[in-house]
Order: sequence, then C-alpha cells, then structure tokens
Amino acid sequence: MWHDHMWNGPWMMGWGIIPMVFFWLLVIGVLIYLIKSLLSDRSEEAADSSVQILKERLASGDIDQAEFDSLIEKLKHTQ
Repeated sequence: MWHDHMWNGPWMMGWGIIPMVFFWLLVIGVLIYLIKSLLSDRSEEAADSSVQILKERLASGDIDQAEFDSLIEKLKHTQ
C-alpha cells in the first residue's frame, strides 16, 4: 500500500538504514577519537613534567647522573 509520507515509501526500506548506520559510525568514531586524544595528551604532559622534575633535581644536585639515567629509563618503560 502506497502512502504519500516519505517514511512509508518503497525506497526507504533499503536506503533508509544506510545513512543511519553511517551517522552512528561517524558519531562513534568521533567519540573514540576525542577520548584517545584527551587521554594521550594527559599522559604526554605527565611524562614531560616528570622529566622536567628529574632535570631540575639533577641540576640542583639532589641526584647524580647515574640515578638520573636510571629514573629516565624507568619512565620510558612505564609509558
């Protein structure tokens, strides 16, 4: 039975779901991208601040070069 409403036409049965699937894939993809970018920015900032603190401690004489190198290696393995 044919109705003049756009959602009840015979063409919407096959093509109506395709744009909806693409829309939800796009929404999910954008959400994943945003979450990953937010998480990676925080981990990079934390690593940079840790290295900066170690450099300041080395410069002030709190730690020696061997301890600095050891701590830098530990930071590299935790990331």
